[in-house]
Amino acid sequence: MILQADARAIPLKDSCVQCVVTSPPYWGLRKYSGDQGAEPYGLEPTIEEYIAHTVEILREIRRVLRPDGVVFWNIGDSYASGAYSVRTRETPEVGKTRRLPRNWYADANKIQRNGNALLSGLKPKDLCLIPARVAIAAQADGWWIRSLIIWAKPNPMPESCQDRPTNACEHIIMLTKSERYYWDADAVREPATGNTHSRGNGDGGPKARDREAEENHVGWADSVRNVLSDRNIRNVWTFPTQPYKGAHFATFPEELPRRCILAATSERGCCATCGAPHVRMVSATGGTIGKSWHNHESDLDRGQRSGNDGHSMAADLYGTYKRETIGWKPGCGCSSRITPCIVLDPFGGSGTTARVAVELNRRAVSMDLAYHDHAEKRTRNVQRNLAITGL
Repeated sequence: MILQADARAIPLKDSCVQCVVTSPPYWGLRKYSGDQGAEPYGLEPTIEEYIAHTVEILREIRRVLRPDGVVFWNIGDSYASGAYSVRTRETPEVGKTRRLPRNWYADANKIQRNGNALLSGLKPKDLCLIPARVAIAAQADGWWIRSLIIWAKPNPMPESCQDRPTNACEHIIMLTKSERYYWDADAVREPATGNTHSRGNGDGGPKARDREAEENHVGWADSVRNVLSDRNIRNVWTFPTQPYKGAHFATFPEELPRRCILAATSERGCCATCGAPHVRMVSATGGTIGKSWHNHESDLDRGQRSGNDGHSMAADLYGTYKRETIGWKPGCGCSSRITPCIVLDPFGGSGTTARVAVELNRRAVSMDLAYHDHAEKRTRNVQRNLAITGL
């Protein structure tokens, strides 16, 4: 579903969305097509106003999000570079600038930004720490900040700076509406590194004996004695940017929403009556699914891990875990039919999130003030995989 709508007024009912994956306009970087109204989001004269508007939008997202839902907020940072200045179309001469007027946003289409307004305490060349400020403000407004994910880019945008490292990452803030929420860790497990080994050889040495005496993590070795060939997903995600030929300058790669959607929505679907997602049921052979604090490290057997001789001695001694999905169970007692989970992108842009969601057999809602032709074109050829019904 492609909608022309403002993220501050999402046209959906309360508590109907399982997952939100979005990348809002970054503060002070560019003006997008479709920006309307007195104060375009992302072009606020101060960081404080940008953060305030972000909190306002997150409140509207919280309204439509289910209590067990998850939000992924992809955001970049920027540097302070002095006071705002503008050049009007009536004074186009180079160097002819004037101080940004108090009501600059009322004539946003006639001005050009030459710098960023400073937050109190920021100096020119200071990193603005926008992701951290958004996370802290959201936390203060009632959200749970569950993770600050780093998107590491192997192919970052070149920079001419000579006095600091080139920026090669963005942040993805993982927020939840409640303390407990839906999370399918098995859907996004990643291969363990090549030096993975058994965690239970011998008695573990003096430090392990000290922990045993102190009753700290007792039983940990028994639960992880087998070789770990897969592991819980980490909070550093490494994948390149992805080119897009359309007239949208800030599309994120499809791998980003793919990981988010797989982890935060049920592959099986949800209850058509109440929206509760179905939960994956997993069994383990060659060991037990961990009984201690380290249970998220129980592994999925993908075969023998390589060692110096092409084989893992630990695998011979202890074997490996094998995790298998044996079924799905309802997350409620409605006994209703199953329907696909809903993924929302309130800043849908060219429709990347919607496209990936439909490919994964989820229902997609993509909103924006512009770029509808791009979003419709990108999702048109995958619509046949899933019939989108009314919400």
